[in-house]
Amino acid sequence: MSIKDVIRNPIFYFILIPAVLAVWPVSVALVYLPNVEKSIVDEEKEYQKAEDLMMGILNMDPDRISSGEAKKQASEFDYVTAVEQIAKNHGIAPGTYSISAQPIRVVEKEKTKSASVVLQKVTIEQFASFLTSLQTRWTKLECESIELTKLKGLPNSWKVTLKFKYYY
Repeated sequence: MSIKDVIRNPIFYFILIPAVLAVWPVSVALVYLPNVEKSIVDEEKEYQKAEDLMMGILNMDPDRISSGEAKKQASEFDYVTAVEQIAKNHGIAPGTYSISAQPIRVVEKEKTKSASVVLQKVTIEQFASFLTSLQTRWTKLECESIELTKLKGLPNSWKVTLKFKYYY
């Protein structure tokens, strides 16, 4: 009996098809279910990390959660308050920065407020985290220019001049 004869015999298919179908539940039980259990455990760990991070953000700034406050805050944006708040969080002393803000301007129905912020003596890390936090916290705040000047005789000490524009 050759292979051609076996393939032509209908009994071959009556045995082959149930055997192939029996492989599916065995593979599910032995391969896929353990992988699903492992991925559920991984997802729970990732969710726990995300929840801890969200709670940390909420503890740092609980006012961000209320939508009414966010709308009110957007219309009451103040450079002095914003810079003081973020500088304090990043270890920048109050005497080491200055702020000069211009009044609100309206050009073609678009309200903007410009300001210049000078950080007298900061590290690159402080400056980068300050700028990132400032622009993350106030999404309508745009940094138009940055000027870095290395302070002589001091390692990793910089004078930074920033020009901002806030869009209402």
